[in-house]
Amino acid sequence: MKQRQRENAEKCKDIKAENWFLNKYLSKTKLKWKRQAQWGYRLFDFWNSQKGIAVEVDGSSHSNKKDYDQYRDDKNYRNSGIIVLRVRNYNDKDAHRAIEAIKKAQLWWRRRKEMELKYESRTFGYNKGQKAVSTAKEHEFQAKAC
Repeated sequence: MKQRQRENAEKCKDIKAENWFLNKYLSKTKLKWKRQAQWGYRLFDFWNSQKGIAVEVDGSSHSNKKDYDQYRDDKNYRNSGIIVLRVRNYNDKDAHRAIEAIKKAQLWWRRRKEMELKYESRTFGYNKGQKAVSTAKEHEFQAKAC
């Protein structure tokens, strides 16, 4: 019984830490975040489907699983482009880094959208069979964002 009580107490700590991060940081990003979202076999603490960003608020149970967590996060990124950000419980430094990464991702998506609109307006009116040529400069922002 004591083991179950310990597990429940740990879950409560994690939920409080998630609420702290949501209220203090994520709410200021002006993005819609879904809590405890399942994506494939993964369950993320916070998920934004528009930008493909997941945030994990890690408690003490993750301190001995860093390599495994990193492997899963890298695999998600390689397979689907999902960006997984990790924040330790009540760690303002991690939280600030995560928010900066979210802002960079927002900027990257905005620039990508602008480039798509420019590309569409430039290619409009091409005859069938003609190809639109894109320059390296147009894709330069992608390299800078990463």
